[in-house]
Formats: sequence, C-alpha cells, structure tokens
Amino acid sequence: MYNGIGLPTPRGSGTNGYVQKNLAFIGTVKERVPYKTDDDLKRADALFFKEPNKEILEHERKRKIEVICFERELLMEEQGYTEEEIKNKVSVLRAELLEKLKSEEVKKKTPLSAAVAIIKNTVFKEALGIGADFQEGNSMEQANQRRKEEQENKKLLEQQKQLSSFYPTHVDICVSRFSRQMQSISNEKKQSWRTRDRY
Repeated sequence: MYNGIGLPTPRGSGTNGYVQKNLAFIGTVKERVPYKTDDDLKRADALFFKEPNKEILEHERKRKIEVICFERELLMEEQGYTEEEIKNKVSVLRAELLEKLKSEEVKKKTPLSAAVAIIKNTVFKEALGIGADFQEGNSMEQANQRRKEEQENKKLLEQQKQLSSFYPTHVDICVSRFSRQMQSISNEKKQSWRTRDRY
C-alpha cells in the first residue's frame, strides 16, 4: 500500500500489488456550462450588428481622393506643366471627386438602400430556415409558458384535493357507515350487558 492507495498486502489477491490508474474511468462530475443570459446575448448582437464609424469611412474616402489628386499632380509635373496649371487642374479634379462622393452618400441614404438591406435579410432568414413569424427570444418564452402551465396544473391538483376533502368519496361513505354500524353494535352490547346486570 502506498499513500493509502492499493492493497494492504498483495498476498492472496492473485496480483503483484502494483496499482495503476484506470484510464477507462469516466468521471461523474459534469462540467458546468456557462449559459448566456439575455444581457450577454444583447451585447453580442449589438457588437455583431454594430455599424462602422461614419467619420472613419468618410476620412478613408477623402484620403483616396487626395491620393488620386497627388498622383495626377506628379503625372502633370513629369509632363512639364507649370505650377499654376497643376494647381488649377488638381483643384478642379478634387472638386469633381468631392461632388461625386457627396452624391454617392445621398444615394446610399435613400430608401432604396434600406429596401435592399431588407431583401438581403429576408434571403438570409430563408437560408437559415427562419420563418416570417419568428420573434427573438421565443424559445425562452415557450419554456416559461411550459413552466407556468406545470405550476397551474399543480395548483389545480391541490385545489381538487382540497375540494375532495370537503366532498366525501364512495370509500369515505362506506367507512363512515361501517364505523356507525360498529358503534351501534357496541352500544347494543353495552345495553345488553347493563340489562343483564340488573336481573
């Protein structure tokens, strides 16, 4: 025996007393699953559906415009244009590109883009097999409804038991009749003994 484990002596056990771990043993302790709460799910949804920062996107678009203008400026310098011509043409190009950028932003804000987003969402829901009548959190509501129904059933059973205690059943009636008959028999015997004692 080593450290309180194993046989005190291997004699008579038919083994050499060597103790080893059972590798086929499956533990009974179940790992706890950290279930997510409603707040965790809402936070995850908010992160998933988070819109990108509009200022950063606008800055990137303007940066692309400046890159195009700088490339045009370098190209015109190589071709031998004067500084004034380069500045004028680059400023005109910059104004055109900024105007184009503003018109694209207006187009993106139109209801058409919202309709396209709705169509994309419906296609995605169909791909996942989510029906049009689906509401978020329904599965939890169904479990809560089942729990409420079970509680209501328990209450009904308790009420029925209480009502049955007020209204006697067939067995209760038989028992009460039997006890009355036994009392009447015992009363008759008592009276018969009393009458015997008198005479």
